[in-house]
Amino acid sequence: PDVGARFLLYGPPGTGKTAWGRQLAERLELPLMVERASDLVDPFVGMTERKIARAFHQAEDDNAILLIDEADSFLDDRNQARQSWQISHVNQFLASMEEFDGFLVCTTNFDARMDIASMRRFDFRVEFDYLTVEQAALLFSEMCDLGGITAPDEETLKQWLAGMTKIAPGDFHVLARRLRIRRDKPTAEELLEQLKAEAAYKEPEGRPIGFRADLH
Repeated sequence: PDVGARFLLYGPPGTGKTAWGRQLAERLELPLMVERASDLVDPFVGMTERKIARAFHQAEDDNAILLIDEADSFLDDRNQARQSWQISHVNQFLASMEEFDGFLVCTTNFDARMDIASMRRFDFRVEFDYLTVEQAALLFSEMCDLGGITAPDEETLKQWLAGMTKIAPGDFHVLARRLRIRRDKPTAEELLEQLKAEAAYKEPEGRPIGFRADLH
């Protein structure tokens, strides 16, 4: 493509933001360059700015889609910054964005604290949320088919999932990995309990404590 675009994907962890970036690269038949913000931050003065600039230049040279995970690290509200280096990081990131002609995908779990000027620089701002009951039921059925497990009918499955408001595609990804390594075949009811356990990790009051072994 001759024209690039800047995407800001925000929402809870596990809702498919990074996966969307990978799918975009596949659809456009372009290489994908993934950078975590935590890998770009450097304790030495000026090095973070260099790493940011280098990442954008490398993506442009390789004609790659640049995906910055945890991008809120570089897009915080500068009015709330307490250190000059925080402002410098944001300024460098915004400058690199302006010079970049390719496709940029930034993901973040936190959009409320982002710099307003930063938000305006994105062509598209897309919220990724938890699954609806219908979406969760569809993924549950597909996972059962994948594992050769007898799934309940659609209405029963929706009743099972009703009230589970914080189910993400990442939860099913975890369960699918378990299915691949388990020797026995769980029942649909056992999968439901494991899904509930994954969802409970998003609730502070329901977060299990200590080591968890639920591969039974």
